[in-house]
Amino acid sequence: MKLPLFSHTVLPTKLCLALLAEFVCCQGASAQTWHSEISLSNEKTLRGITVGRSVGSLGVGTHYYAEQKWFAGLAADTVKLASEQTQDVFLSADVGYQWLSGPVWSGQVFFAHYAYPFKHQLRDYKYDEIGTAFAYKSQFFLNLAWSPNGRAQTPGYAFQKTDNRYNLSAVWRETIAPRWTVNLGVGASNYQTFQPALYHYAQLGLGYQWQQWQGSLAYLITDNTAKRNFVSRADNRFLAGIQFDF
Repeated sequence: MKLPLFSHTVLPTKLCLALLAEFVCCQGASAQTWHSEISLSNEKTLRGITVGRSVGSLGVGTHYYAEQKWFAGLAADTVKLASEQTQDVFLSADVGYQWLSGPVWSGQVFFAHYAYPFKHQLRDYKYDEIGTAFAYKSQFFLNLAWSPNGRAQTPGYAFQKTDNRYNLSAVWRETIAPRWTVNLGVGASNYQTFQPALYHYAQLGLGYQWQQWQGSLAYLITDNTAKRNFVSRADNRFLAGIQFDF
């Protein structure tokens, strides 16, 4: 059972949490498993904020799920920062452990690392996260993450360090017809750069899944604090994407 395609705009580690959904669905099956994906979306968005410019983004990722419930994964998305003339690669890697609690609940703890490794001028903008997540019946997902060395882009697209950044997010999805789901995501992110800020965001989307393919169309809204600090990158907007899982 996969997470809705749009969930990467709300949750920090989509593939990681897709494994969590699979873990609940299969009742903690002990077989070794690989999960991979290729996706194409109209922009790369993380926690309600566009990463760089609003241009198309190609993403690839894979996770290995061991018999002992440990997992590790790597994902890459193309982005175009305002200061760059060419596409950059936004890389994320994570490792963690997950468990089953009763017939319908599961949880995980994870460590994630984010970076732009292929351009010298962007290598200092790497950061880390430590988090935990819970899933209920592959329907409800709750995530709490903390970054001791996070990075955020100012309105002028420059990067600044954000000490002790916290993020709380949740996704609920409901099947409304065969292959069709309605997905609701909400989140709050607290950071401190040029001024302390707590902003909120929400997203309502429609998803369709056929075999290993899924598509999504969603509308994202952010509050005035996000718009004030991230200007056009926090505009209310439509997001669309298509994904192939294997």
